[in-house]
Amino acid sequence: MPKLRNTTQISITKTWFQQPSGYEYPMHIRVPNVPSLLNKKMPVAILLHGAGTNGLTMINQWASILTDHVLIAPSGYKNSWNVAHEESKAPDIDMLQSLITLLKSYDNIDGTKIRILGYSNCLLYTSPSPRDQRGSGGAAGGW
Repeated sequence: MPKLRNTTQISITKTWFQQPSGYEYPMHIRVPNVPSLLNKKMPVAILLHGAGTNGLTMINQWASILTDHVLIAPSGYKNSWNVAHEESKAPDIDMLQSLITLLKSYDNIDGTKIRILGYSNCLLYTSPSPRDQRGSGGAAGGW
């Protein structure tokens, strides 16, 4: 597989009762332009936005923090995720599994260092399962 680049188009479409014709998750990508990383496999941070925002917002927030990571930020259906009482009932877990499988196929991605970070309503997706205690994190807030 080729290298993942800022111009790579990642297309993941899922169908469910709210979108029987399919919903293509918008994906925003930032690959670091660091000379020392050009010929190395890089870690990935999948960034999940809070309700009402989108993936591009997450890229903009994290680009100056995770400068040595590839950043991938999907936007959920209706700018939300299928958690708790949200309107979205999208198969977001399936999308994340598809995304991770696809990312592992790129030559410049370290498939052992793919992590999920998120805020607010997507926090559930960043909590490690009992089977996998590696690399996830999130933050929640409110007022």
